[in-house]
Amino acid sequence: MIKRIAFVCRNPSLSADEFHARWRGPHAELFAKNSAVTDHVLRYEQNHRLTRPQRRALRAISLCRTPALGGHLDQCTHCGFRHMVWHSCRNRHCPRCQAEARKRWLDERRQELLPVSYFHVVFTVPESLNAFALAGPRQFYDILFAATRETLLVIAADPKHLGAKIGALAVLHRVRFRSTCSFRTPDPAP
Repeated sequence: MIKRIAFVCRNPSLSADEFHARWRGPHAELFAKNSAVTDHVLRYEQNHRLTRPQRRALRAISLCRTPALGGHLDQCTHCGFRHMVWHSCRNRHCPRCQAEARKRWLDERRQELLPVSYFHVVFTVPESLNAFALAGPRQFYDILFAATRETLLVIAADPKHLGAKIGALAVLHRVRFRSTCSFRTPDPAP
């Protein structure tokens, strides 16, 4: 069973009755609306250790477009209809805030694509080589990228595979978990 206990500090400018009225009124609605997010976050936090940036991002996402972040009142100049618009968290990880920015970015990148087929290739470094990567990262990555490049060029040039000269963009993606490290180099090759 998961029990949720929250400690809330009363704003000194509010009386105890005003505080309780607000907590049972608008704040209760806010809590109810975000309880699904809060429940998932609580369950996740119970099973995983979160870093400070992760906790900040989850808090921002859970408060996004709620009264907690404030808002403004939009009013139609023709009919007078009023609509409250709550501010967004603008966190780069928030799916609500960044959906439009993500779509715009993807559309801009699509305009840059050449009219050819693209492939995403991932090279994964065995865990046994992580010690070498940590001991001499510059040399290790130079060797890794050279081996990746050569592998792609040789396989692509082989007529039984592609039989073509290719271009490639290589990106290093490092994943770090507690005391071990994993390294991957995704290579999208046009």
